[in-house]
Amino acid sequence: MNTTVFVKAYFLSSRAIVDGERLTKDVQTAISRLNAYGYEVISLMPVTSAYYPEETNDSCDYSDKWGNGSSYTEGVVILGRKTN
Repeated sequence: MNTTVFVKAYFLSSRAIVDGERLTKDVQTAISRLNAYGYEVISLMPVTSAYYPEETNDSCDYSDKWGNGSSYTEGVVILGRKTN
């Protein structure tokens, strides 16, 4: 039997910088919990999203309204498999 866990990434002062130290600790905590319930980790997959501003106005150019082409890490999906 398999299971998945999503670990959300948090950001420092702006959405441009992922708090890598916190994400590392949160991923380790999730892995430890999976192991405690008898699962082994078989895959880690980053989840990325593109920037899209919530508010736009008519003075913005096209790229401001539709994102600037960069992405950020939204979190990590961990896939675990039940061990015998």
